[in-house]
Amino acid sequence: MSTSTDESAMSGKRALLLAAGDQVAIVLESVSANDNVDVRDQGNTIRLIASESIQRFHKIALVDLLVGDPVVRDGYVIGVVTRAVHAGEWVHIHNLKSQRA
Repeated sequence: MSTSTDESAMSGKRALLLAAGDQVAIVLESVSANDNVDVRDQGNTIRLIASESIQRFHKIALVDLLVGDPVVRDGYVIGVVTRAVHAGEWVHIHNLKSQRA
């Protein structure tokens, strides 16, 4: 993962960080494996490489997560990881157990 502050350097697919401290971002357009994904974070840009295809408006991991780790989105714990997840992977029901039910 790299960080850039130059807005003109953004050339990857876009993703949105909803709150500081989140471990996932929301991709704003569908991405394919090996696509660059640029995540805006309070004026900085975090660049990830997607490790798999991720549908528009789904979550991409910003950091590596271990089994049992809580996942924070929009400042709230939304669930726990059920298998190891690496930065750049899709986070969804196949590797996340919701805290809602």
